[in-house]
Amino acid sequence: MQKILFSLLAGGIILAGCSKDTENNASIVGTWNVNMITSQVFLNNVLQGSDTTTEGSVEFDSDGSFTSTDSGGPTTGTYIYNTSSKELTVISGGDTSHATVTNLTSNNLHFKQDETQTIGGATVRVTTDADYSR
Repeated sequence: MQKILFSLLAGGIILAGCSKDTENNASIVGTWNVNMITSQVFLNNVLQGSDTTTEGSVEFDSDGSFTSTDSGGPTTGTYIYNTSSKELTVISGGDTSHATVTNLTSNNLHFKQDETQTIGGATVRVTTDADYSR
């Protein structure tokens, strides 16, 4: 099964824009520490399990690279953040993942991810709600 990249960002982890909660000059570049990340896995629309973590960090560099760190060690790759659409695209290990940033301020990053795949006739859906601070 394709890796769910944002789950890797913080040990187990994404984005619909809300301009009211987003500062126009806030930047995703920098180091973000996990407040809470909750992921849920569904198989054919039946919840199979969930995971919540409060540990880890991710650093988005201005050159488009990122490094995330959690109990499993570091993960590296590249990212693109579209400030207009609030879409965050992460590429690592040949896998691409998309998320929607719901809040980005100078000290808070919140994003959501909802990805679905069909594997061997089964529908696998992973949702993630991630909250970070500086």
